[in-house]
Amino acid sequence: MFNFLRRMDAFFVRLALLAINPRKEQNTALGDIREILCVKLWGMGNLTIIYPLIGQLKSRFPDARITFVTFDLNRGFLEGHAGLYRVVYFKFTVNIFKILTQAVSLIRESRSRKVDLVINFETFNNASAVFTYLTKAPVRVGLNNKYEGLFYTHFVNRDPQAHISEVFSDLLRALGMTFRYAYYTFPVKDQEARLVQKHIKDQGRARVCFHPGTSGNFAGRRCKEEYFSRLTNFMIKTYGVSVYFTGSKKENAMIVRILERVIDKDRAFNLAGRFTIWELVEFLRGCRLFVSSDTGPAHLASSLHLNTVVMFGPNSPDRYRPLNTNSLVLYKGVGCSPCMGAEFLTRKCRDQYKCLDFDPEETFAQISKRFGEEL
Repeated sequence: MFNFLRRMDAFFVRLALLAINPRKEQNTALGDIREILCVKLWGMGNLTIIYPLIGQLKSRFPDARITFVTFDLNRGFLEGHAGLYRVVYFKFTVNIFKILTQAVSLIRESRSRKVDLVINFETFNNASAVFTYLTKAPVRVGLNNKYEGLFYTHFVNRDPQAHISEVFSDLLRALGMTFRYAYYTFPVKDQEARLVQKHIKDQGRARVCFHPGTSGNFAGRRCKEEYFSRLTNFMIKTYGVSVYFTGSKKENAMIVRILERVIDKDRAFNLAGRFTIWELVEFLRGCRLFVSSDTGPAHLASSLHLNTVVMFGPNSPDRYRPLNTNSLVLYKGVGCSPCMGAEFLTRKCRDQYKCLDFDPEETFAQISKRFGEEL
C-alpha cells in the first residue's frame, strides 16, 4: 500500500511540475508572521520528535497562530500542546479522489486565512511540497530531495545520514532560528495516571513493557513473535518482573499468539488497545524497561528517560535511534539494510527479514549487562 502511494506521489509531482512550472525563488524575508501552518502526516514517532520544535516555533513567533495538519491516525496526541492554535486531521485513505478533495479544501482554507508561513516536515512526500506551494504562503519551508526545492522559498537539502531530529530542526534553522535539539519533557497527567492503575494486575513487581508491533506502518519492521515470547520467558524467570504488552487493537491477535508461548502466564499481560496515547505515556512512566520494534513509542519511552531497547532492521538506526543515553540499539547491519524508503520505495524482502533475526538469548544477555541492576 505504501509503495503504491509513493508511486502515485512521484507521478503526481511530475504532472504538477508541468502544470505549475514553479520558479526557483530567492529566500523571502519573514516579515510579520501571524499564521503558521505545519504539515506532518506520517508517524507518531515523527510527531514525538517534532513536539519540542513546536515550542521553539512558538517562542520565535509568539503572536502567531500555529495550525498543525496530520493524519487522523495520530488523533489525540497534539491537542494538548500549548503552542498550537488547532490541529487539523487529514483522513488516511488510498482513495485518490478523497485525498485530492481534502487537499483542495485545506488549500482553500489556508488561502482564506492568508497563511504567512508553511513548514512541511514530510521527508519524502512530493504531494505535500506541491500543497505547500499552492497555499500561496509567502514563506514556505521544506526538505529538498529531487524536485521539491522548487516549491519552497527556504529548503534544506536531503541528508540521508542525519538523525531525523536534526533533519526536522534544520527546517526551523533555515528560518534563522538557533537552538539545540532535546526531547520534550512531558508533564505528568494525573487523570491518565489514575486510569492506568486500573490495568496494573501485579502492583508489587517491577514492570517491563514490550511493544512488538508497528501499528499500521509497515509490518516488516517487526521481530518474530517467538522472539518476544522467549525474551519474555527469560525476563520473568531471571528477574521476576511483570511483562506488559502494549499495542493497537489491530495488534491484539499478534500479542495473544506471543503470550501463548509464555510459560508463566500470571506475569505476562496483554494491554493491546487499552490505552490512549497519553495513558500509554503514563504507563511507560512507571516501567523499568521498554523493549520494542522500530516504532514510534520508542521515542516516547526515550523522552521519559526510560531504559529503552529497540530492534532495527529495514530502517537505519543512525536515522531513527532513540536519543536518550540509556538506550540499547540492536542492529545486524546486513548488506541489504536499510531498505525502507530507499529511493522513497520500500524494497520487497527476499530473505525473510534476516535483518530482524535476532537471538533472544543474546538480546537478553545484552539487556542484563546494560540494565540488569535496575531490574
